[in-house]
Amino acid sequence: MSDKRDSKGCKGVLAECDHIREEMNEALRSKLDSCLKWFKDENTRTIVNRWHLGEEIREVYEDEKKGNGQKFGKDSIKRLSFFFREDPSVLRQSYYLAKAYTKNQVEELANTVMSDGVTRISYSHLRQLISLATEEQREEALKAALCGCFTSAQLGEYIHKKYGGKQDRGAGRKPAIPKTANEVISQQLQFVDDFESRNAKVWNDKRSSLSTRVDELDPEDYNEQLVKKLTELAYRMRILEKEAGERAEEAEAKLEQVKKALKNPAMLVKSKFESEEDDDDTFSEYDKALKRARSGKSGRGAKSANRQLQTV
Repeated sequence: MSDKRDSKGCKGVLAECDHIREEMNEALRSKLDSCLKWFKDENTRTIVNRWHLGEEIREVYEDEKKGNGQKFGKDSIKRLSFFFREDPSVLRQSYYLAKAYTKNQVEELANTVMSDGVTRISYSHLRQLISLATEEQREEALKAALCGCFTSAQLGEYIHKKYGGKQDRGAGRKPAIPKTANEVISQQLQFVDDFESRNAKVWNDKRSSLSTRVDELDPEDYNEQLVKKLTELAYRMRILEKEAGERAEEAEAKLEQVKKALKNPAMLVKSKFESEEDDDDTFSEYDKALKRARSGKSGRGAKSANRQLQTV
């Protein structure tokens, strides 16, 4: 089920809420008001409590990052998290929330309503905002979310497109065509280095892994668009796995070829000759030419044989 804000916009949501409220009887309206108050209080409580948690572990986190664990010991955040049965990212996100905003600011944000007059800024929205480096960026993204009535996932997409799009700068350019074996090897190694770096530093890190980010989503963020993206990701990763395996097998085969040729240099000439002419008659002509060249005899026959080998 897609979010109504995608198709109707902020005004559409507010209009529909007003319409539904008008159709309610007095008893149901009373329950609605009570529930709205509960959700408002719960939203504020969640955000403010997360901020307090961040303040509580601020010293621990900074000691781990800047002081090399001199006061609290190494892996202090991880050890604390063990007792809460939570991923360390829960504490780290709370720390960054406290670092980015004051208590008064988070209380104000918790009571901020978007332009639809209904949706409030949630902790999921703040998790997206604290990923930005500067106060100016956070403020600009917040304004966009309030005006556009973004879900937390939509806010994340907005932030990625506006502030995290470095990897898209080369989109549309054709990959360079390598002209030598060394260029092919260098190009493929560069791809491997990039993948290994991102995998080790980002995707395999529990703080920013796919599993962590999906588990953090609110129920409202589970939609058809997410299903399509995960389907595409899983499919293309499997294709990449297959094609990377083929490139690995190709590299292994060429490695063995080069190693054997280094042990028997004559195979280099023979291998090149076979790759250009693969029939038995040509192969026998190659053997005859090689024997004439190795005989060392002077004369037109030997020179002709040498020229034939050189063309090979």
